[in-house]
Amino acid sequence: MNLLERIWNFLVIQFYKPRWLRRTLGLKPEGIAYVKYEGKKYYVFLGDLYGPSYHLMHWGVSTYEPGNRRYIRKVVGRDGVFLDIGSNIGIFSMVAALQGPNVRVYAFDPDEKAQECLKASVGANKCQNLEILPYAVSDSEGNGIFFLDGKNHGGNSLEQTSIETDADTVLERKTVRLTTVDNFVKERALPKVDLIKIDVQSHEHEVLLGAYQTINSLRPVVFVECTSVHIGGPKDPFDFFQDIGYEVLDPLTNSLLTLEEARNLYKQKAAYYDLFFFPKEKKHIFA
Repeated sequence: MNLLERIWNFLVIQFYKPRWLRRTLGLKPEGIAYVKYEGKKYYVFLGDLYGPSYHLMHWGVSTYEPGNRRYIRKVVGRDGVFLDIGSNIGIFSMVAALQGPNVRVYAFDPDEKAQECLKASVGANKCQNLEILPYAVSDSEGNGIFFLDGKNHGGNSLEQTSIETDADTVLERKTVRLTTVDNFVKERALPKVDLIKIDVQSHEHEVLLGAYQTINSLRPVVFVECTSVHIGGPKDPFDFFQDIGYEVLDPLTNSLLTLEEARNLYKQKAAYYDLFFFPKEKKHIFA
């Protein structure tokens, strides 16, 4: 990229960073630009007001969920298989793919802007080991309604109620193709899956249901965005892992917990939080 292009990218990022400026001028940018980290380019959606792209524009990749990035690298290693469900602009997909050419990454997201960013990152960094799949993931195949969060580009979901709205909000929606982890793994005849990340804004339980065979037979580590609202209810993630020999790692505190210990601890929390569920026989990865 020549000097003029680098200068243009810098100016675009600086101009669109301030939320107040966009709101004052009524700007709704649709383009993309990049930030650099460890010599690599990560493309972001300029229209994001609160999500991953906004974070990267302001504070860069180095500050984005460092605990999660560290453990993703540990689990995937140099030759792992990673399913990134709800990949958005692909921060974690890129982190995994850049571990080495023998890693395989499958990034699932039905949003065109997310796909555009990740395609640009893949091209700029010459990642031949990352495949972008334009599907939403659930517990069945077919079609579903995907709701777009106009403020937080990371808030898009199959669950309308997960998106914060007010009286003036008009939710954009689109019909998307659905798949399941089990069907995808079967179609691709994947002999192993090392890590599944599920961050789909309150639709995690359905993704888990559609991944049961894969999780039970291939025994991957499963990184799930959770919330205490679901604990004790029909979408309790701890119930899903109860009878298949899994335990829990908290990437913020580096704590290893049994399912019951984690359930008791996190039912008091109100916010979203990330947990790595791992089969007991893989505990050494986190030691």
